[in-house]
Amino acid sequence: MKKIYTLKAIETPRLIIRLVKLGDEVPLNKAINNSLESLQRWQPLAKDPSLEATRSYIIKGVSSITSKTINDLPMVIIHKKDQKIIGASEYNDRSNPNEEVYEIGYWCDVNYQGKGYVTEYVNALTRYAFEELKAQKIVIRMETGNIKSIAVAKRLKFKNQGTNPSVSRKGAEDYLFTRSTLKNLPPLEISWDT
Repeated sequence: MKKIYTLKAIETPRLIIRLVKLGDEVPLNKAINNSLESLQRWQPLAKDPSLEATRSYIIKGVSSITSKTINDLPMVIIHKKDQKIIGASEYNDRSNPNEEVYEIGYWCDVNYQGKGYVTEYVNALTRYAFEELKAQKIVIRMETGNIKSIAVAKRLKFKNQGTNPSVSRKGAEDYLFTRSTLKNLPPLEISWDT
């Protein structure tokens, strides 16, 4: 996990993915509130859409990064052309760097959905985890009703491992998609700065 502390940015043709930093709270909160209706069903981050809650999320993320005690590794997604934060992603707290397993969580501003951005940045984070972090397995988990997230996992050829009780909502079920190699991952031009 040591290499993760030196990550500055991951770049794809259309996006920049970087660790959260102070100052991200206003544009990130705007993206959350643009997408509130769809996000509140799937993302715990959107349960409280206030600027203070977003600021607290950013401060917690920055603190864990600087103290090198990462449980969650929150990142923002920046649209290169528009220079706007259009979503967030992470290697979340169910990741286990000691076992080289990384779970990716993600969401995107509704104004930028349907253009392949989520697929692009999840592909980039998958590649980074395998190539730089030496991951043995990547996991994507979503509730069985989250059709858009399921489509991302399928487009990236993650393997559906079945269902488990939901980790975020009582009484619901999650699909668990995994990948243990880069083989058959759709091609993507990617670079990173560490």
